[in-house]
Amino acid sequence: MAGPYNEDEHRFDKFDFNDWGESIEHVSMEEAQVLAIQHARDNKHFYGSKFSNRDITWDVVDVEEGEDYYYIRISYRLLANTTDSPGIELFTVGKTGTIEMRQIIEEPMAAAGSRLFGSQIAFTIQTLRNSVKSFAHSQNIQ
Repeated sequence: MAGPYNEDEHRFDKFDFNDWGESIEHVSMEEAQVLAIQHARDNKHFYGSKFSNRDITWDVVDVEEGEDYYYIRISYRLLANTTDSPGIELFTVGKTGTIEMRQIIEEPMAAAGSRLFGSQIAFTIQTLRNSVKSFAHSQNIQ
């Protein structure tokens, strides 16, 4: 007598056919995640000059499976920076393993403390400039 139906035992790999009748195998969700991170790693210029020549770390945040695509959200940030909030990008990966689309959803954000520190530096520099100008004017120094 047969035991209960087990879907894993009866699952067949999904595949399509190309124009020549050859089968095209689909990649798994796990393989699609690896492809997205590899693509990000190999194409850092996409992030612009701030990130293109720096060490970046990536983490899969979320994955959704559609009928024809995997939608993979990946966080990214500079490797040495653990205080800033990471950026988020969305990869659309075809079931055959092609990267169909890549878009930045959120830019990385500096931690509140580092933004405040930067503002304090800018304010201090401006104050020093004004003080030097005032002193030079009072001494008739051009």
